[in-house]
Amino acid sequence: MKRNIIRIDEEKCNGCGLCVSACAEGAIEVVDNKARLISEKYCDGLGACLGECPQGAIIIEEREAEEFDDEAVDVHLKKQQTNHKPYPCSCPSAEPSHWKVEDVGTEPAPVRLPIHHQCFLIGL
Repeated sequence: MKRNIIRIDEEKCNGCGLCVSACAEGAIEVVDNKARLISEKYCDGLGACLGECPQGAIIIEEREAEEFDDEAVDVHLKKQQTNHKPYPCSCPSAEPSHWKVEDVGTEPAPVRLPIHHQCFLIGL
């Protein structure tokens, strides 16, 4: 189906991960120091990630893409929570339970930078 969906320019992306934390659906991950759309069905095409990218590497385009699947997003987000692996540093901020929760719409959302350890402790 033809619909709005994000496109990430790998040349412009510096892997900071700000788009990852802006995407409530978990459609973006940093892989090999670059932001990647991990599944078209996770991207709602609304572009919450656009304003967070300091490099201007993300745009919304209309193209053929898999249909957005809200149920698949729910499964994906639950799987992310259960597959959490703590960092070897034992830093309390590495644990999801350390972060406060604020209401965003009707769903609680963690407030954190998911790649904190990659950016700030390892030195991206």
